Amino acid sequence: MKVTFGNVLRLATGLYTAKQQYDAGKQAEEIQDRNAQRVREETAEQARRLDLDQRRARAQLVARAEASGLKTTGSTSVYLDEFDKENTHQLDWLNRSGESRASIFEDIGDNQKESLQYGAFGSFFKSVNKFGSDTGLWGS
Repeated sequence: MKVTFGNVLRLATGLYTAKQQYDAGKQAEEIQDRNAQRVREETAEQARRLDLDQRRARAQLVARAEASGLKTTGSTSVYLDEFDKENTHQLDWLNRSGESRASIFEDIGDNQKESLQYGAFGSFFKSVNKFGSDTGLWGS
């Protein structure tokens, strides 16, 4: 068995590279998780604002109807019901869309992590195998 400084240095470099790849995988996942959380926060704020705008618009409709002498029954009631249904639909869509975007970021993070960490294992085993071959550890 012939162990040289160069062999040991190549092994150490390979192991360091594997560690860097592994850590980069964890970091990629953390970044994408933060992106997902930010999308959820932005969606919640957009939903809050949309809900507020929708409630104001409904209040104005009711006030106009009552100011013009219309009762909020009959066709006016049907209109307000449809207005409420559409507003609910818009809020639901906004929330589903935001959650979908957040999930995509999480999936990207998971995939990046796995890819980098599989690469790290490959680098690790390649370095160990090269060291074993170069030093005769695996036999001749």
